[in-house]
Amino acid sequence: MLVDDRYDPPTNPLAAGASGTWPLVPGKTGTYDLSRPDGKIAAMAYLLDFTEPWAAIRRTDTGIAAVLSWSADIFPHAWLWIELGGTEDAPWGGQARLIGIEPNTTWPGNGLADTARRNAPLLAPRSGRRAARHGASPGAVARRNRSPVSTTKGALTVRL
Repeated sequence: MLVDDRYDPPTNPLAAGASGTWPLVPGKTGTYDLSRPDGKIAAMAYLLDFTEPWAAIRRTDTGIAAVLSWSADIFPHAWLWIELGGTEDAPWGGQARLIGIEPNTTWPGNGLADTARRNAPLLAPRSGRRAARHGASPGAVARRNRSPVSTTKGALTVRL
């Protein structure tokens, strides 16, 4: 797992450009556990080297949960971005509480021009390549983990 080396707002607890093994990465004040984000945060990391390309997320205070799986041959990476009231500027205004897990062909997330400059793989329109992304219910989260899902306020599970 790699922490983005360009995105480093004041509320980012992660050390820019650091690498770690899920869920622990070097932070600005010590090791940070990305499976339990807490407080005001704005952070971006890239998940690499999946044994199985899937992720689960669950709010244990409400029971809302989701599982996402995808084709690793097409999407070998996933971007993990966390926005928990950590960005005061528009469009978030300090009010957003979002976690994004985005299967992707490349990293870092510096735009299409940078991807092309690095000769990273792109999915061309009408190329005939097909990819699947699958979602699932809270029960699937528990079955996929083969154990109870976190019992604290919120948890993020990614198998690497």
